[in-house]
Order: sequence, then C-alpha cells, then structure tokens
Amino acid sequence: MVSLVKSQCALAESSSMAGRGSPMVREQDAAGDLQGYNHRVARTIARRSTANYLISIHQDSEFAGRARALRPQWPLLANLRAGAWYVNPKDLDGTCYFKSVDGHRNAWDFSLIRLNLQVAQLAAGCGGLCLVDCTGNRRKRFPDSMSKTVPIWCAVLQAAMQEATSFDAFDELLHLPSMVQDERPEILQRLPGFTERLRQALPWSERNNLAAALNGKKLRSFWVCPSDDLQKICEELLAWQTEWVIILCISASKVEMGSTTYVQGAGDDEEAWAQHLGLTPLLFWKHAQELWSMAEAKPEEVDELVRSLAKEAAVEPQERREVKIEDGGVCCSARKTIAPLPLLLQVITEMNCRRDPA
Repeated sequence: MVSLVKSQCALAESSSMAGRGSPMVREQDAAGDLQGYNHRVARTIARRSTANYLISIHQDSEFAGRARALRPQWPLLANLRAGAWYVNPKDLDGTCYFKSVDGHRNAWDFSLIRLNLQVAQLAAGCGGLCLVDCTGNRRKRFPDSMSKTVPIWCAVLQAAMQEATSFDAFDELLHLPSMVQDERPEILQRLPGFTERLRQALPWSERNNLAAALNGKKLRSFWVCPSDDLQKICEELLAWQTEWVIILCISASKVEMGSTTYVQGAGDDEEAWAQHLGLTPLLFWKHAQELWSMAEAKPEEVDELVRSLAKEAAVEPQERREVKIEDGGVCCSARKTIAPLPLLLQVITEMNCRRDPA
C-alpha cells in the first residue's frame, strides 16, 4: 500500500510540473500587455465573454484532475453547486452540499439540515475522499465552505462520537488552514454548542455506526489549491492518513490578478453567464470538447452554440430516477421519459401499489 501511494506521489509531481508548463489559454503573458488595467477592470473585461468562462473552467478542471490523482482510490464528490462545473459527471461518485454561509466570519454554524452524514460514512469506508469546489473571491484561495464549514463539520461529528467536552479535546479536533487561524478562538467557543445540538438530533446508534466505520481513526479536512506543490501535498497526506480519515478539499480556481481572459471561480458565478443561455454543468460536460474548441477558435459564436445545444436538450428524452419502495428500503434506477410524473406522486402511488393487505 505504501509503495502504491509513493508511486502516486511521483505521478502527482510529474503531473504538477506538466500543468505548470502548459501555457495559459488565450492569455497574454507579457506584463506590458496588461499595464493600465487594475484587477477590477481586468475582471470586468474577462467576464464579458462566455468563451472566457468556458476556457477558465477547462483550465481549472485540469488542475482538479491532477489534484484528485493524489488519491485516485478515494471517492470523488462535487460540492454543489459550483463544484459540479469542474468534474466530468462520469468521474463523480456523488455530490454534497457544504454551504459557505455556514463558514462566514461571525456567522459560523453547524447545519442539521445539511448534515452530510453520507459523506462521513463514505470517507470512513474508503479511508478518505476528494471534494471539489471553487471560489471567485480574489482574496481567497479556498471558499469558506472548504476553509471553515467542512473543518467545523469534521470537528463536531468527531466530538459527538467521542463525547468530547473539554476545551483541549475540541482544540485537538479543529483543523483550519493557516489563512483563517485568526478565527479559530471564536469558532472553538461555538463548538460545544454545535456538538450538543448534534447529540440531541442524531441517535447514538448513528454515531456509533460512524465511529465503527472510522475504525479508530478521526475525521479531518486537508486542502489543496493550484498554488500548492502537489508532490509536497502527497507526502503530507501519506503521513496524516495513518491517523486520520481525510476530506481532501480541492479548490479548483487559482488567484490570478489582472487577467483579462481568466475568470476565477467561473463555476461559482453561473447566474451571470450560464443560466440565461440554458447551460448547466451536465449539458456543459456532455458537449465539453465542442464548447472548448469553439471558445478557442470562434469565441464570438459560443453563445449561439450554447443556446442551440440547450434547445436540443430541452426536447430530448430526459433521464430521471425511478424510485421504488422495496422491503429493505428505497431503490433507485435510471430510465428515460418524455414527461415524468412528479416524484412525490410516483412514490405515493408505488407505495400504495405495494402495500401489504391488512
């Protein structure tokens, strides 16, 4: 196992170097070409073109792939909504929802509505998992969902399982990236209340099941972004994973000041450029190569192409999940339909059809 991970580290190093050597698509490298543009003006120029959004996502998705290659044996999840733009659905093992608002300064929270318990179970069963998201904030390398929401979630789940009560116990379980350490004291003050709330809401049997799946290890988050050395990250992961089940938070977008073509966190800004065209992550990845090629060759024609693809998709049979109530629980399967019944009506109908006679 160690030799396998070391080989992955070597692969990550070569992939990282390859990524650094590749030229920025449609980017002007000469510093003189950008003179006179402050970041705000440059960002406004970059966001005028749908092509720039698509090419930026392409670049960032390539980094997400290299980062995921650090641990290809771990499941890969997209944090909705933005994360879905950076990973081909064929490569995804699922999605989750850690909201940045739960990590905003002075508004830190632990959500029982977005408990994401299935994420912890999946990570525990596989030794860890990779989570993809992005941020459009030029002052941040990671969205608050990754730098604070996920670390708080890990600490609270772990504290609830081990019945932590002391300050030292919570302090040991809270792992934050260096750029938000100034918020640590106030977050620590809130952890006992978050943990008590979870203990009251989550049955002991559920906590015990998760503890058993962790098999003596503890949950923690770890972070990687485009400015990191992937070889170093790989070595650090190798050291940490003997004790911890790791949520590897991959922030796909890089911080690039003054660019008139690159859009940081393009997937986090879909309302501004994608929704009015009818473009979704699923449609995007279905036609990714065609869209990227058009964005490179004829950027002025991208919008027309997207509208055409969205129009075609609207009249195609749509895949949906058929929900069946089995004796052992809920079973889902995919099928195509022109006009699907509302999910709730379908579930109720099938429940009535399968109900045992009194």
